[in-house]
Amino acid sequence: MKEFTNIINWNKLHENSSSFKNNSPFKFGYVEEIFNKNFYDELYQSYPKIDDSWIVNNTMFKNQYAKEVFIPEVPEDIELAQRKNDPTLSDAWNYLVHYIQTNEFLDNFSKYSGVPDLKIKEFAFIAYQQGGFQLSHAHNVGPSSLHWMSYFSKGWRKGDPGGTFMSADIDESEIIFEPYELDNTMAIFLDGPNSWHGTRYIEKDVTRQAIGVKIEQYSSENGWTSSTELAIKNAKNQLKENTD
Repeated sequence: MKEFTNIINWNKLHENSSSFKNNSPFKFGYVEEIFNKNFYDELYQSYPKIDDSWIVNNTMFKNQYAKEVFIPEVPEDIELAQRKNDPTLSDAWNYLVHYIQTNEFLDNFSKYSGVPDLKIKEFAFIAYQQGGFQLSHAHNVGPSSLHWMSYFSKGWRKGDPGGTFMSADIDESEIIFEPYELDNTMAIFLDGPNSWHGTRYIEKDVTRQAIGVKIEQYSSENGWTSSTELAIKNAKNQLKENTD
């Protein structure tokens, strides 16, 4: 696999840290030129084409394409050096999937967000085409889950939908931030009961290319810190106690 260096502009990320931590009603941030230009160009040029390997999420709540790449249940079970590359992805994308699991990457995002002990929980390609949208919603699955979206779409016009908006409430009329530069940019937010976000309906014949990465606090003792994970663990423990 081809080696890459200095692939993320950490200075750009950390310059946004104070804004991220102080935004309300929930913590969110937006960073331009998040990737080194040469590396970004490699990613952009080899962004996977939408085909039968993608999942179509078409419901009353959203219309989007997704290609899941990386969803580890137990981080300790995954050895980076032994992980095989995905043959459907380019060297640059395989390198990124490996790199985001390193201490260098996770420590920088911990410093940026103030959330310690982070691990990668999910990595997926997320795309929208004409007619695509996702209604405003809040996951509210835990206090230590970061949702990172990076965009790979050139020529987006100001005011056009496609970027992940942040809203003060479930109503789209309460949008407080929506990115229009979707070429080598990143939007990120900390999960919580008020972390409303979504994507407005796309009318033009365009394709919005992005990745969605969930980064969450994890410990080998307690697992993921999201409330849903803890609820499942507690239910399993309760079931075990009742059957012992």
